[in-house]
Amino acid sequence: MNQQNRWNEKFSKEGFMYGLQPNAFIKDKLSLIPPKGSVLCLAEGEGRNAIYLAQLGFAVEALDASDVGLHKLMQRAEQESLNIETTLADLENWQPNKQYDAVIASFMHLPEPLRTKSFKKAVEALKVGSYMIMEFFSQDQMRQGFPSGGPKDLSLLYDPQELRNCFDEKEVEIIQLSQEEDILDEGWGHQGAASLVRLILQKR
Repeated sequence: MNQQNRWNEKFSKEGFMYGLQPNAFIKDKLSLIPPKGSVLCLAEGEGRNAIYLAQLGFAVEALDASDVGLHKLMQRAEQESLNIETTLADLENWQPNKQYDAVIASFMHLPEPLRTKSFKKAVEALKVGSYMIMEFFSQDQMRQGFPSGGPKDLSLLYDPQELRNCFDEKEVEIIQLSQEEDILDEGWGHQGAASLVRLILQKR
């Protein structure tokens, strides 16, 4: 099953898989983005982060491989009279054609070599001085049996040092790269204790 079909199946269920509220880590770091700045939301799914950012006045573009997820996002945006640009694209084929004041993602779990390739393109999509803010499940999420969701394939989960190797530190300054435990409350998809990798970097 390809990525689009897999996520369309998940997002076709009633309601919102990861809830309506933004990712708490990203929400906590929004002071890094200039007011009314442009934000690219990668692997944005049903749009919880994009909707929240647009409500705050940011110029938002949401990219995802699932047309079902983006349709649900646009329905919410229309209900709230929010202007959000959507891009239906698999990250394998996505090419950034402009630069943003921030690039964000929550739980963007990719196999190699797509992972490194996607991060390189995400850095290209940042303006100099701007930030990437992302949160993922760590490999310990699976190894230690945390109950809150995530891929059941170790190669799709994150190790902080391996993630560091995805970036050229001549191009970016890594502000935060940490593994932490926290409690997730994100729809029916992410509930309970979790082992997380949190990333903030700034483009040089």
